Amino acid sequence: MRDLKRRDFLKLSAAGASLGLLQAAGVPASVATAAAPAAAKRGGTFTFATTSGTQEFNPLMLVPGQYPFMLALYNTLARYDAQLRLQPELAEKWEFSPDGRTLTLKLRQGVKFHSGREFTSADVKPSVEFGQKNEKVTMRATYQMVKQVEAPDKYTVVLKFDSVTTAAYDILDTLYIIDKETIEDRNKTAIGTGPFRLDKYIPNDRAEFVAFKDYWEAGKPLLDRYVMRVIPDVSALVLNLESGAIDCAWRITNMDAERLQGMRDKYAITTGAPGLGLFDIAINVTVDPLKHKKVRQAIAWSVDRERFNRRSCGGCRSRAA
Repeated sequence: MRDLKRRDFLKLSAAGASLGLLQAAGVPASVATAAAPAAAKRGGTFTFATTSGTQEFNPLMLVPGQYPFMLALYNTLARYDAQLRLQPELAEKWEFSPDGRTLTLKLRQGVKFHSGREFTSADVKPSVEFGQKNEKVTMRATYQMVKQVEAPDKYTVVLKFDSVTTAAYDILDTLYIIDKETIEDRNKTAIGTGPFRLDKYIPNDRAEFVAFKDYWEAGKPLLDRYVMRVIPDVSALVLNLESGAIDCAWRITNMDAERLQGMRDKYAITTGAPGLGLFDIAINVTVDPLKHKKVRQAIAWSVDRERFNRRSCGGCRSRAA
């Protein structure tokens, strides 16, 4: 299978993962190693697995265990493309006022939640308020820049800011629209407007999604079913991949990534966009020998950053202080 860009992979697996290791299950080697398929195939099940599961169906809690379901279940108002140009999603167009403090959005009509209820301007304010108040929301401070949300009609939303806000487009890109009627039950269920609806959820084991037949984007999704599995043991994770029990393993060890990289007829490895992840190595500078500057400098110089970056199966970068 070809090495996928982050956005393409998320679309294919409906937010399966931005990083991963895909197995070309049941596909001849000559097709699996092709630079690009002649045409996308429709139907089938895609099974993704990682070592940790979903904490709750909160698409605004940006931690690794949450990423695999976010784009499967939910949509944002707009979405950055690979060139960081804002593209329409639930909002078809938008315009700033001359002073830059008011952003008016025209919403897409005919969008439905998985419950069958129509998405309207009345659903945007609850999503903004949830993002501003829920303690687990990662970008809470960003959403708090929105001082007022108005809905002058069914398909128009007005966001007001106290001053010119450079993060306004980031808000459109990251604010997943939640269902105000079920968000309080997010530990056990999830309803959004995304390409898949939740079919089955067993905490710490699996979540299964089926194609949402009333999805607003014509022809999507391509898959019939998307499965997220939890396999806590990283060794078992790779064994499941090699046996064909799963199609994608996320966050495998560097050693396994290096080994499987040599089998390009079966597997494709992607580490995501450079700088997507960051690991910090914290050093206690009050104890020996780390309190000595030259020791810390020696540690910093001993890290082979280029080799680490090449082997890392998570788009990670090292930083030593």
